[in-house]
Amino acid sequence: IGQTYQIQSDYKNALVAYLRVEALYSGEKEWGAAATFESAKCYDALGKPDEATAALKTVVSQYKDTRWAKLAADRLK
Repeated sequence: IGQTYQIQSDYKNALVAYLRVEALYSGEKEWGAAATFESAKCYDALGKPDEATAALKTVVSQYKDTRWAKLAADRLK
C-alpha cells in the first residue's frame, strides 16, 4: 500500500502506511526494515530531512542484519 501511494507521489499517505507496517509487523525484521527505509524516502520528499535521517539510523541500528541496513548506511553517506 505504501509503495502505491509513493508511486502516486502521495508521500503523506505512504508514510502512514509504512508506519503501520512497523507497528503491526514488528516481529518481521525484513518488513520493518523495508518500511522504515521507505519511510525515510517519504520524509525526504516531504521536506523533513531530520526525520529521514532518524529513520535511516533506526534501520542501521535496529535492523543491522538485514540488507536494508547497508542501503540505509549508504544513503546516510
